[in-house]
Amino acid sequence: MNFYRRNFRPTNRGDIGKALDKPAALTVVAPESPRPLELLLGVTYDRESTLTADDAALHELLMTVALRDDVALQDETHAVPMRHILRYLGTEARRDAVKDSLSRLLKNTVSFGAYEQVPLLVSWIERKDADDVVHFTLPSPIKDAMTTQTEYAYIEISALPAMRSKFVSRLYKALVAELKATGRRWIKGGDNKVVVTASVEQVADWVCFPREKDGRVRGGKLKERVLDIAVDQFKDVAAFSLVINAEPAKTRGNPILDVQFVLTLNPSSHHQARILFDAAGIRQFGGVDAPEFRVRQDIWLKASGHFVADFTDLSHSVLFGLWTACLQEMLDEQPLSDGYATRRYRGERLRQELAKRGADTTAWAWAMEEAENPDLVLRSKAERKEIAAAGETARRERVWGENAKPVAVQQPAAVIEVPAAPDATSFDAASEIWIDLDDTLSLRTIDDMVLEVVDRYRDWHGEETKVIKVRWWIKGNLDFMEFKKPATADDIETIISSIDKYVERVEYVA
Repeated sequence: MNFYRRNFRPTNRGDIGKALDKPAALTVVAPESPRPLELLLGVTYDRESTLTADDAALHELLMTVALRDDVALQDETHAVPMRHILRYLGTEARRDAVKDSLSRLLKNTVSFGAYEQVPLLVSWIERKDADDVVHFTLPSPIKDAMTTQTEYAYIEISALPAMRSKFVSRLYKALVAELKATGRRWIKGGDNKVVVTASVEQVADWVCFPREKDGRVRGGKLKERVLDIAVDQFKDVAAFSLVINAEPAKTRGNPILDVQFVLTLNPSSHHQARILFDAAGIRQFGGVDAPEFRVRQDIWLKASGHFVADFTDLSHSVLFGLWTACLQEMLDEQPLSDGYATRRYRGERLRQELAKRGADTTAWAWAMEEAENPDLVLRSKAERKEIAAAGETARRERVWGENAKPVAVQQPAAVIEVPAAPDATSFDAASEIWIDLDDTLSLRTIDDMVLEVVDRYRDWHGEETKVIKVRWWIKGNLDFMEFKKPATADDIETIISSIDKYVERVEYVA
């Protein structure tokens, strides 16, 4: 077999440079960066830490910049414009405050894994006429942790500045690690709630909360300084929403026994969704709109795939029309349904999301809300088309005014659909086993870490030959490799346990 790459390392999602180059671009690009679980859960501070929430956010930003420039982290130093740091930390950020943060990141040391007293970074500032530049070096132990092939999870860089408490930002990273350990992802129509239960002592360890002289944790202080404020400070987290339930203790002096963190999973970003389409017909997907409402055309193709199973007659053009109708509903304040008052992506709340996250992300989230909890798409085919036509008329008037052309029924563009698996099939009835891989993997990683494992497996126990089809997507293109093996369900389970970190789903196909 041809093996493409030997040393796979996860990379950033979204360009952090573009995210910080223009005002308001951070939430639109929504960059994510991989962190080893060791740095999410296993870090302790060597003495009472003077770090602030801004210090923690700045450190994560700098690590993200380093990964963008040098995924193997082999360069001695990295650099970032001071204006990018100030834009990231918010309108109240000042140059002197950034200097103080950099100083604290040098003076505070941490321990994790086999390392103790590790400085978070070494930095200096180069003054230039146009813009100051911050140069920095990450210590070798942190580089080692970031580049070693190990379990990792993605953190949302754009969510961190809203976390004004250092304890809350540490709680966020701990919950990201706990969620990764469950292996759960959002599933349309599925149970998308994940409950993480922890003791007061465990939560205190996660966030490095100060203990009393006798080593006890004051549950009341932990609740006041962490739990009571965390939900509001998680407001910019896109992967999940958070509810915290603190179980009261039956004894005096420690009011909390256990803490339940209820994470409601949200659909993945549109950046991670896949679709194959006829490039010649892409101009027919979606349509131009006012700049603040303009949505990338391929988003409607990606979104329509979530409706195919339940609404076979709902084309991407109708979905786009429903979106434009909701825009007009927002502008006119004339409700199309009761969802106007209750749903996150309708009415004034839709306006707020557009201003905060941009049209692409908001349109995708609106479509996923309709997919998860249908409202307008439940209307009859004729009603949907009527609502969509009204939205399309309003869109054309926004763009062309009096010169707008009347709405005419158009045939949808030809779409090359990704092969979809039929209804659930048992292993015994299946002739094929589809193993779909994470779409962030490189070709060499697929060869080295997945295909080689399947190819070298020799302990087959089955009597009937099954086709094991490993499927992956690179830049939106579907590819696969087939193995014909006498497999049993136990064989497949054994293989999956070896490659689980790279697998998105497994399906049995008749």
